[in-house]
Amino acid sequence: MTGQTRNTLVFIGFFLLAGIANVLSMFFGFELGTLMTCLNYLIYLGLLLFWIEAVRVRLLPSRGRTYILSAAFLMLLHMLLRIFKYRIAVTAGTQRYAVYAYWIPQMLIPALFLMACIRIRRGARDSGAKYESLLLIPSGILALTAMTNDLHSLIYVPGVALPDFAVDTGTYRYGPVFWLMYVWMILTALSGIIILSRSFGKVPKRALRLLALVIVLWFGIVALVLLVIDRIPHSFKMYNVPETHIFALLAIFEICIRYRMIPYNENYQGFFRKLRITSIITDRAFSPVYRSEAVFPAGTETLRRAVREPVALNPDLKLYGKPIRAGYVFWTQDESAVHRAQERLVEANEMIEQENDLIRAETEQKEKDAYLQSRHRIYHEIAGELYPCQQRIARILSETKPGTAEFRGKIAFVSVLNAYVKRKTNLLLLAAENDTVSARELSLA
Repeated sequence: MTGQTRNTLVFIGFFLLAGIANVLSMFFGFELGTLMTCLNYLIYLGLLLFWIEAVRVRLLPSRGRTYILSAAFLMLLHMLLRIFKYRIAVTAGTQRYAVYAYWIPQMLIPALFLMACIRIRRGARDSGAKYESLLLIPSGILALTAMTNDLHSLIYVPGVALPDFAVDTGTYRYGPVFWLMYVWMILTALSGIIILSRSFGKVPKRALRLLALVIVLWFGIVALVLLVIDRIPHSFKMYNVPETHIFALLAIFEICIRYRMIPYNENYQGFFRKLRITSIITDRAFSPVYRSEAVFPAGTETLRRAVREPVALNPDLKLYGKPIRAGYVFWTQDESAVHRAQERLVEANEMIEQENDLIRAETEQKEKDAYLQSRHRIYHEIAGELYPCQQRIARILSETKPGTAEFRGKIAFVSVLNAYVKRKTNLLLLAAENDTVSARELSLA
């Protein structure tokens, strides 16, 4: 608030100085008068540029900000055209087209003022935003009509030859489109004020009083100049009508900004103190400018390294940095949750590995058991198949006595039976384990 009050007082002081310079320019002779006029316009241009930069920095990017800045740049154009018309242009043609070009900002500024008031009224809502720019169409058409006045003379009807026509007083009369343009300017400006007044529900009474004062002074100064001062020969006035319009609109916009009818991003210190994250904004020399309540221990070298790559302040805290306009921003990130999650993941992976080993061993054991059971079943089936033949061999051997005449024949017969048992066992094993039996085995059998 102290900074705002100081800026306001300085702004008003320079504005009053510009008015005094304007009076002195009409009071002094040519040389000093020209110097005072240059000082007058220089102050006006400086105040406009200062306000444009202040709005660009303070206002958040939005349609309202675009409308206000566009209107301010057109105000700047209007001031430059006045300087060109009265101090630079010497031929009738350049003076005439400078007057025609006046109508470009004079038509577009009220339309942009109305668009900004509509955006203030709607706030953050985007409803109807695409239709707001349609207001520029009639203003643009009227401005184009002014620039082509030499072709139709619907705005200024010259009373002298066109090459000598410089739009000087007494050399022309107004055409029908001139009054239409003035009606359009007045309607758009009044519509903006009416729409703005409907947004005063939650605005402090101080803001209402300031807006009312600005509007009263605006119309009062314009009426005083047009109805009284301009009709007095050799009269002195502090402000001309165009400057009054320009700075009255600036005052209205500034009041809307100051009382947050337009969102803006001042009070950085309070904003950063309330941040939940730990952050610091420094200048180019790494000296802290804004910081949150929670700070981190880091020296200049640590901050310098953090701009290049993240710096670990402790196992769970990392410092990050990034260059920004006119300085650097630094913030910390607590990675303890990530580390805990990684530890849990490692434990889970170890457990999964152990379970996989158990499953693998169990599978191998089951395969072995299945193989043994399969072999046991095969051997059991083979034993069942060969059991009668083995009993027969055992019976023959029990009945055979060495030294008898039939001993040699029975032993030979038992040998044949043993060969038969061996070959049948091989065939049964091969048949159990394979789909086919080789020809060699069949031949041996």
